[in-house]
Amino acid sequence: MIYAIMEGLTKQQLVLLALLLSFVTSIATGIVTVSLMEDAPKTMTQTINRVIEKTVERVVPADSQKASIVTKETVIVRSDDLAVAAIEKNAKSIVRVKRVEGVGDKRNEVLVGIGIVISKDGLIAADAGVLERQFDAYGSAIPRSFLAMLSGGAVAELKFIGIDEESGISLFSAISPANTALDITPAEFGDADKMKLGQTVISIGGEKDNAVATGIVANLAQKETPDKSVTAIYTDREAASSLSGTVLVNLTGEVIGINAGPFRYEKSRYLPSTLLKSAVERIKSASR
Repeated sequence: MIYAIMEGLTKQQLVLLALLLSFVTSIATGIVTVSLMEDAPKTMTQTINRVIEKTVERVVPADSQKASIVTKETVIVRSDDLAVAAIEKNAKSIVRVKRVEGVGDKRNEVLVGIGIVISKDGLIAADAGVLERQFDAYGSAIPRSFLAMLSGGAVAELKFIGIDEESGISLFSAISPANTALDITPAEFGDADKMKLGQTVISIGGEKDNAVATGIVANLAQKETPDKSVTAIYTDREAASSLSGTVLVNLTGEVIGINAGPFRYEKSRYLPSTLLKSAVERIKSASR
């Protein structure tokens, strides 16, 4: 009987019937999967949950049919792949800041922090602690200047623009060598106010080359206001570097925090990107 009914269907009706059966099968599979996941050991579900499945639908017109066929292909994107891409995305957005003390044979270069590239024209934000003054035996301030070590090994002089006392952020402008463009990429900033507890984050630091540490958002300090804006981000792992200015990014490579200002001595705590951007704007306004 079923065979007779099938024979009486047109090609278009057969296609629609196949789609309906596929849809019903997908729902049944989903229900069974959820049931199995609920009964599975916790370690197994954690592993599975770290795999992100993206389903892409494509409409493919059939030459001999009036109806279009919808095909599905599943692309598996592992969290490890996302982390690698996020780190690579910021390779040219992170610099090492050196403080040059003294002159002549008493010149000394000291690595003092990590800087984050704010704009293509060379604005670089760093922890205000890099500005710490050194004094000689007579109590006189030792002359100083600053350098930025770029990702490709190039070195650029830094011109100090200003400091935001409220956030503990300093701002510099990189001076490109003669007839040479700065090989830098401005960081893309995420909205720290949209961070969620348990969200995967990556800290990027390191004294010479990038060193990273992955963890999750363990706590969010928020203002007691209707918008509940974030004032501090806590992670479950210490920063990847002892240097101030270590950068915190999400899995899409957006910068959502920096270990600076009041948090420079707490290596699992970060100043949110929203406050960093506000600090940069205040410094730029004050320097005009």
